[in-house]
Amino acid sequence: MVTIASVNGGNSIKINKWMKEEQLPDKTRVKVIETAYGRYLWKLHLVHRLALYAEGNLETPVAYLQPVTRTSPLVLVVESEAVAFIDQIIVSFIIREKELRAKEKSSALAAGMLMAEASPMMTGAW
Repeated sequence: MVTIASVNGGNSIKINKWMKEEQLPDKTRVKVIETAYGRYLWKLHLVHRLALYAEGNLETPVAYLQPVTRTSPLVLVVESEAVAFIDQIIVSFIIREKELRAKEKSSALAAGMLMAEASPMMTGAW
């Protein structure tokens, strides 16, 4: 459950009812949030990891993750046209990032288990 003042009259709402998974015509899976300003889609992005797009413009993100570098921390960049619903952007970003990290952790654990099974030296069974 999530409670955001600008969503559902400020009442709690289930996350999967507020942030729905959909598939684009090109088979890309996205998470969609519906705002007072229209529908916005979180997509995976090669450079930014996560990027939020207006439904009518899937070329230019209105919010995106700027990855960590040696000189700058992780930054969520929000363009001026999206500031009006920044509360929804921040909450949906945190949820989406948490989902991605959980999936990555699960994949890493599975890969580690496969490596252990494939290598007798790693398991001490040689």
